[in-house]
Amino acid sequence: MDHPDLPSDEPVSMGERTVSNIMRLRGCLEEAEMRATMLHHFLGDCPDAQKVARLCAEARLCVAGIDAQFREQIRSANVKAAQDEKA
Repeated sequence: MDHPDLPSDEPVSMGERTVSNIMRLRGCLEEAEMRATMLHHFLGDCPDAQKVARLCAEARLCVAGIDAQFREQIRSANVKAAQDEKA
C-alpha cells in the first residue's frame, strides 16, 4: 500500500506509517481549528463554529497524547533491543 508522505520505492515500517499518520492528523486538526476560528470571527457570534474550533483543539490534545504514548513505546522497544543486543 502506497503512503503519500513516505517514499514508495522503500519499504515502510508500521512505526513509520503510524508516526506519519499521527503527524497528518495533527496537521488536519490544526487546520480545521484555525478555519473554524476564522469562521467564528468572520460570521460574528457563531456558536457552532466556536464549538467546532473547541472540539478540534480538544482532539489535537488527544492526538498529542497518542503521539507521546506511541513514541514512548518506540523508545522503550529501542532501549530493550539495545539491551538484548549487549546481552
